[in-house]
Amino acid sequence: MKLNIAMIKDVRGGSLPFDFTVEGEALQTEDAEQMNFAAPLVLHGKVTNNGQSLSVEGVLKTVLQLKCGCCLEPFLLALEEEFCEKFVEGEAETGDMAHNENEPSYFQGDIISFEELAHDLLVLALPMRPICREDCRGLCVKCGKNLNHQVCSCYDDDLDPRLSALKQLLDKE
Repeated sequence: MKLNIAMIKDVRGGSLPFDFTVEGEALQTEDAEQMNFAAPLVLHGKVTNNGQSLSVEGVLKTVLQLKCGCCLEPFLLALEEEFCEKFVEGEAETGDMAHNENEPSYFQGDIISFEELAHDLLVLALPMRPICREDCRGLCVKCGKNLNHQVCSCYDDDLDPRLSALKQLLDKE
């Protein structure tokens, strides 16, 4: 996912469209958690030279297979993330400072590489706790049955002793 920007590099106001479709596994890194792609990753948009930097605007689309944080069942999550990134020519400063959203990305020569941008967009788009659906009931904490598919007969007798008087009122009715 590299784009040759030689045509617009010296033309203020010049723009260049891009459209990439790659298999998601190409973005996997050794140190990152594995992402299971159910569809190719599509990245499209345009690069515009605004004189001092290159503005990259576009959309990232893909479908990931995730495991639900409540019921542990696999499910598909369609991602569509819009982005706007500023690129400047040069080398990134090394140090302990992490890349922050106000800092530009860097490129050298006539080529902009989108691999790191696409990877960062994917990581930021993932939910902290993926849930297969809003009303997921999860697993029974005692027997482990998936409460979305079956009803368990476990009795919840872990009643707080301070609320036992209220339970007696409910039992009378």
